[in-house]
Amino acid sequence: AMYSKTFGNAIKFWRNGRVSILSPTECERLQGFDDGWTDVDGVTTEDRYKALGNAVTVDVIKEIVLRINKHL
Repeated sequence: AMYSKTFGNAIKFWRNGRVSILSPTECERLQGFDDGWTDVDGVTTEDRYKALGNAVTVDVIKEIVLRINKHL
């Protein structure tokens, strides 16, 4: 079975007794950002995870707005 739990600001997944951590780049992709979007000089990996965790998924918001507009 697979499940996830947040440790600090990184997401770790357990699958078949092994741990896998999503990278900031993978989190950027899940949020719909370009690779390296949060990779800015002076920004720590921990802060990248925080920023991505607080982000709004643009593709989801876009779809919500399109559906609302159909009913106006």
